[in-house]
Amino acid sequence: MTWIRQYGDVREFAGRVVPFLSRSESTNSLPLRIIHGLTAMSGPLPQGLYLAAVQAGDSPDAPLLAVALRTPPHNLVLSHPFPREATEVVGLDCLEQSLPGVIGAVEDASAFATWWTARKPVQARVAMQLGTYELDQVVTLPPTAGRLRKANPADVALVEAWNRAFRSEIMPSAPESPFAENLDHWYFWEVAGEPVTSVKAIPSTPNGATLSAVYTPPALRRRGYATTAVARVSALMLERGYRFCFLFTDLANPTSNGIYQRIGYRYVCEFRQINFTPCSGGLNDACRILCLALK
Repeated sequence: MTWIRQYGDVREFAGRVVPFLSRSESTNSLPLRIIHGLTAMSGPLPQGLYLAAVQAGDSPDAPLLAVALRTPPHNLVLSHPFPREATEVVGLDCLEQSLPGVIGAVEDASAFATWWTARKPVQARVAMQLGTYELDQVVTLPPTAGRLRKANPADVALVEAWNRAFRSEIMPSAPESPFAENLDHWYFWEVAGEPVTSVKAIPSTPNGATLSAVYTPPALRRRGYATTAVARVSALMLERGYRFCFLFTDLANPTSNGIYQRIGYRYVCEFRQINFTPCSGGLNDACRILCLALK
């Protein structure tokens, strides 16, 4: 019997699911990162937070099969692997919600989108195809002029502006959220005393850190700054005792994928972000056709 349990306490949820997710830190770095961020929050948790574990039975110590979580207004996030029986029970558990979309390994997200659009008057659209990468050793440190430095309180306006620019460039349809970033996680590569690239690096898994928000203003691109910044921050994370660094990249951008592989990042698998939008006139054949195209 497959059974689902929702959690209202983030730390209880983390204690239950983190060991399970950590069996594959590279493919579960996203849910692990979200859980880490929630447990580190000092203020109120997001309204409507959804934390669910799928078990092979209803006893407290039944083996876990999958994990699903959502921090509104963002998409539902699936662990990997996410077996088909988990798709059914999580889908039924969320059926009264209005999900904006789902993100997970390509086969998991696609299966959930197929199930969801067969029961809700929505259509599914692939918003982004993401490559998951893992690094345990930096193989190339490009000899680019400049230095790496941590962000400081004087940089808050710049970090906010570059973070906004980064998000609007790669996720133009993503919902706006208040800027509440910890500057301790942000780094700049600077040349002649001027910041030219930003990188965010946060603890995300028991043994790893995730790099994100790699942003260089358009006028400063194609000079190797982003490559150098990512390489230096990755090396710094390893020096601090992390065994791995993780990152996601848009598979439609061959430049960034090539950069990361030259540094030493290895491709792990493909993730897919699928957004749901209402179908006019209810659940119709056009919606079903779009859904089947995701398979």
